[in-house]
Amino acid sequence: DLALTRPLSRSRYLASHVAVLVPGTAVLALAYAAGTVVADRIFDPPGGQLQISRMVLGAGQAWLLFVAIGALALLVSALTSERGRALGITVGIVLAMYVGNFLFALWSPLEGLTRVTLFRYFTPGPTIQFGDVAWGDSAVLALFSIVAMTAAFAVFIRRDLTR
Repeated sequence: DLALTRPLSRSRYLASHVAVLVPGTAVLALAYAAGTVVADRIFDPPGGQLQISRMVLGAGQAWLLFVAIGALALLVSALTSERGRALGITVGIVLAMYVGNFLFALWSPLEGLTRVTLFRYFTPGPTIQFGDVAWGDSAVLALFSIVAMTAAFAVFIRRDLTR
């Protein structure tokens, strides 16, 4: 909050958050993949060993999901004035999407509603098992991220600091 009182452009301020979000989530996704491969090698569960290349592709899908959730958080933060409120709203939305994705898939009349959740487009299972990447789903996550970040910039640049 104090940084916004300084002579720093709002777009540069928000861009610094994006500059941390994008590579930071990539590191997190790669750590997930590396940890899974290491655990697979140490504990040697039944079945074949995980292929590192497929895990990297799965990590790429996880990265897109993480960036999409981060972009949603940036947009919610730009729309609200309090950090706690932004966090609560974002966690509520992500939790509702996660639970909704699971519950909507259980009842066929509501199954179409899974399309409004980000988790519907995160499908690493076939990628890790067979190397099949759902490029369309990955594109949806990337497009959502771009749209949400663009909207966050548009809103934040015009936001009144007093609200």
